Amino acid sequence: MKISNEKKKEVLLKNFEIINKNFGENGRAMREVVLKMFPIDTETALEMWKYLIKKYESEIKNGDSWCLTGGIYFDVSKILGSGKIDNIVLNNPELKRAIFSIASSVDLSANIIIKNAIEKNELQLANELLDLLFNNHYKENSWYEIMEDVISYHKNISNEMYDLLEMWCVKVENEEERAKLSIKMLDYID
Repeated sequence: MKISNEKKKEVLLKNFEIINKNFGENGRAMREVVLKMFPIDTETALEMWKYLIKKYESEIKNGDSWCLTGGIYFDVSKILGSGKIDNIVLNNPELKRAIFSIASSVDLSANIIIKNAIEKNELQLANELLDLLFNNHYKENSWYEIMEDVISYHKNISNEMYDLLEMWCVKVENEEERAKLSIKMLDYID
């Protein structure tokens, strides 16, 4: 059975109003509504996403961030492409703040956006995002885990990229973890 996008949008909006009052019971369903709205009406989907982030900020900080940050980012990247969703996140202060500064789960969103910036040689942007993420007091991942993930996806990097990654690897507090990253960084040296 086929229905129009307008009818789908109407159904999604109606049900969003019902389920958005209880994150604990309906977090995944809220995520699903936002994801289904993206191909129908991107602007409405963005407004819904930002609304949920604002309404459930305390949950995002306290371990339930995946539904409203990384989960939406990752699945929307499959719908719109990673370049487009990266631009959306980076050009929306609420989304950027949620993903880099307050989310407890950062591995499926912040790390990927940083990797993409480095791949595109947007080093100033990558540095800014690494700084936001480093100062995120709610992140569950250690700085070592984050940097290990960020540096593992790059093949050929410039001297500037190497310097940027090395600068952030040095911020790992544990000496053994810092040594492991230093060894990994040797892959980039001829």
